[in-house]
Amino acid sequence: MKANGIPVAIKGDASGPLKRIQIGGTDSPFDEDWLQNLLHRHPCCLPMDQIEPALQELVPVCMELALPCGFLDNVFMTPDGDIVIAEVKLWRNPEMRRTVIAQALDYATALFSMDYEALEKAVLKSKFCGEKPEKLYDLFGDADVLAEPNFVDAVNINLKNGRIVVLVVGDGTNTNLENLVEGLQLHAGFHFTFALVTLAVFGVGQNDNDYLIVPSILAKTFIVERGIVRIDDQRTEIRTVKAPPMSSLPSARISITSEQFFNAMRERHPELPNRLKTFMDQLETIGVYSEFKV
Repeated sequence: MKANGIPVAIKGDASGPLKRIQIGGTDSPFDEDWLQNLLHRHPCCLPMDQIEPALQELVPVCMELALPCGFLDNVFMTPDGDIVIAEVKLWRNPEMRRTVIAQALDYATALFSMDYEALEKAVLKSKFCGEKPEKLYDLFGDADVLAEPNFVDAVNINLKNGRIVVLVVGDGTNTNLENLVEGLQLHAGFHFTFALVTLAVFGVGQNDNDYLIVPSILAKTFIVERGIVRIDDQRTEIRTVKAPPMSSLPSARISITSEQFFNAMRERHPELPNRLKTFMDQLETIGVYSEFKV
C-alpha cells in the first residue's frame, strides 16, 4: 500500500505541517471547475516529465472544447504540435468509477477524426481565460514554435496517427480506478499514452491564493491503441479500432517520447531504430531497461 506524507513548512526555527485543501463538497469553492482552471493557468502542475518527457513545454489552448460526445475539460499543446488532453474529475465522485475512462477515450477518438482546420474551428469556439485568439497558432506567442506550415503539418500527423496524451486528473487515489487502468493496458496495445494523475493541494501561509501543489501519477500506460471502451459495474470491454500498422519496433513498451527518439534515429540511418530496439530488448533480459528523456 502506497501512502504520501503531509508536506512540512519550515521557516527559521518554526515548523509545521501544511493543511491539505479538500476538493469538492457542498458550497466549496474548490471543485472540478477550480481544478480545471488551475491546470489551464498552470499546466506545469502536470508531471509530464514522468509521463512523456518530450512533451514538457505545455501551452494551455482552451477549456470546454466542444466535441460530438461532450465537452473536453482541458486542451494543451506543445510548440512542436504535440497534443495533451485532460479530463478533470474528483475521485470521490461515484460516477467516475464507471464512466470517466470511457469518457476520456471518447474525447480522444473524437479528436482522431479531426484535422487541423476542424480542431482550430472547435478551439476558437471554446472557453479561454484571456482574450480569444484569431487563430490557434496565435496562442503560442513568443514561444520557440515551429513555423506555421510545419506546425499545421505536425498537428495533422498527430491527429491522423492518434498520437496524443490522455490524462484523467483528480485530487486523490482510488484503488478501483487504478485496477481498471491495469485491465485496460492488458487488453490494448499501442497508440496514445494514458495516465491517471492526482494533484494534492495544500494551503501555504495566510494568503488564500497561495497553494502548494503536489502532483503524482496513480497509473500509466505506455501507448494505448485506439478503441471503443465500454465500462460498467460488472466488466470492462474493449473493442479495438483498426489503425495503420506501425513499424516492427514497438514489441515492448513504447511511448511518444521513445517514438520521437526512434524517428530521429531513422533519419540518421533507416536500420538504426531496429538495431537499437533489438539491443534494448536484449538488455531487458538481464534487467536493464531503457528510459527516454529529452
